[in-house]
Amino acid sequence: HFNVRIPDDKTYQGQSYRVSWNKLFEETSTSLNIAAYRYSTQNYLGLNDALTLIDEVKHPEQDLEPKSMRNYSRMKNQVTISINQPLKFEKQDYGSFYLSSDWSDYWASGQNRSNYSIGYSNSTSWGSYSVSAQRSWNEDGDTDDSVYLSFTIPIEKLLGTEQRTSGFQSIDTQISSDFKGNNQLNVSSSGYSDNARVSYSVNTGYTMNKASKDLSYVGGYASYESPWGTLAGSISANSDNSRQVYL
Repeated sequence: HFNVRIPDDKTYQGQSYRVSWNKLFEETSTSLNIAAYRYSTQNYLGLNDALTLIDEVKHPEQDLEPKSMRNYSRMKNQVTISINQPLKFEKQDYGSFYLSSDWSDYWASGQNRSNYSIGYSNSTSWGSYSVSAQRSWNEDGDTDDSVYLSFTIPIEKLLGTEQRTSGFQSIDTQISSDFKGNNQLNVSSSGYSDNARVSYSVNTGYTMNKASKDLSYVGGYASYESPWGTLAGSISANSDNSRQVYL
């Protein structure tokens, strides 16, 4: 049950129901998960949808077509299915493979959308990596494709040392593309002090945008657990001369 007050409108109430089924096939270690959601009244809003709609109503100047309960795409039904398959042969682990899909339709438009994804992940002697691909169909039948690659390399593997108890722990890299000229690369690392009171992270990246100029950025974050509370701050900058500092 949900109850939300939309500014300059009224209070809306709605209900949702969820049914799920999970099965582990022990012979192959295959896990199958199925879930179905029914938002039984068209006035139902999930938390994220409610917050988004409230923000749209409060700041209509940010949108060429301000949203309201009449035109906001509220979900009506949703079905999700996922399969995870560990890959093992003669007690040797070769990572895991997964498939997932979801389908949903909406009260306002009466249309539907669906997503399908496939992925593989594995750990090796030098670290771990994962790769995945996704295809989505929107309400108009248009498709969007994307691919993701990520890998994590522990610092001790790069330096050839024993496992670190402090300092930067690993280098994490993510690469993504939508096959339409929009690509992104992000590299980050995080660490902490011997007593774990100080933690920090740094990140840098590069974004290629088909519709606008490319953008590079760099940032950092640090926090300290003092006897009086947590002190934290972050700083970031990018190639369009934007600078941000938070304390």
